[in-house]
Amino acid sequence: MIPVAASDVAFSVHSNFIAVSMTIIKYTPQAFMNFERKSTEGFSIGLISLDFSGGVASYAQMTVQSIDQRSSSLSLN
Repeated sequence: MIPVAASDVAFSVHSNFIAVSMTIIKYTPQAFMNFERKSTEGFSIGLISLDFSGGVASYAQMTVQSIDQRSSSLSLN
């Protein structure tokens, strides 16, 4: 097992939350515009699927790291 400093773990957790926040900020205006127009024109479902699967993979990686380090601090922060 590779030792990981607490500051590295905190940076990883905070970076993940920033990424999720940016995704929400990025797609909210498009979702409102689509709702008002009653159309999904300009809304690429393929790219959103890739973005979503990347986020899921990121959280899965944090969970695996937490299990590997026998610590719940990664998944509970």
